[in-house]
Amino acid sequence: METGLSDHKLVYTILNKKLSKPETVFTKGRCFKSFDANALNKDLACVPFNVAYVFEDINDICWAWEKMYTNVLDDHAPIRMRKRKAASGQSKLITPEIRKAIRKRNYGGPLVPPLHTVKQTHS
Repeated sequence: METGLSDHKLVYTILNKKLSKPETVFTKGRCFKSFDANALNKDLACVPFNVAYVFEDINDICWAWEKMYTNVLDDHAPIRMRKRKAASGQSKLITPEIRKAIRKRNYGGPLVPPLHTVKQTHS
């Protein structure tokens, strides 16, 4: 007795639920937590900036000035590396209209009505 054609291979799919983490970004910034402007000015007054003029090229003079200035500044406001997560970017599927609707849904629209809609009654 013929029952017809049959394929008994399983059909399956794999769903990867892992979300990719945003990469870590390091930014440089100066720490002004214990910065004292008067102490910086005193130290800058002691730096021999005229030594930079031994060079003839203007780029070399600027380089020497920058080195001397940053050496003093690093003592008073050191450079710190800050770690943060990189922005994952905005979704290309969410249009400004959808974003506006989400904001309205989440925050319930304007909290305070505009002035021109408030009716004042005098009693």
